[in-house]
Amino acid sequence: MDTTTGRNLSFVNTSNLQGYPIEWFEWDFGDGNKDSTNWDTVHAYSIPGTYIAKLTVTTECGTCTPFTETINVTGEELVGADWTPVIAGLMIAGAVLIITQR
Repeated sequence: MDTTTGRNLSFVNTSNLQGYPIEWFEWDFGDGNKDSTNWDTVHAYSIPGTYIAKLTVTTECGTCTPFTETINVTGEELVGADWTPVIAGLMIAGAVLIITQR
């Protein structure tokens, strides 16, 4: 996903790991910031670069493979971008990480 600095991204956790109760989760935005209190959250990157956003989920069976998405952040508006919401997602083991830019 491509975005610019300061643009809010919505991170949506749709984890449903085959009926196992989720005991813990953590968002890691790849820039030193983490969030383990909000199921869904919003984050903006302040420095241009390439980041790996990661959602780690733990069930009673242990920690699942993290769900990841690459975020490319530029310091300038993207040429031709109309900024309608864009959804990027990765499906692993019945869970989807959805990132929307607003």
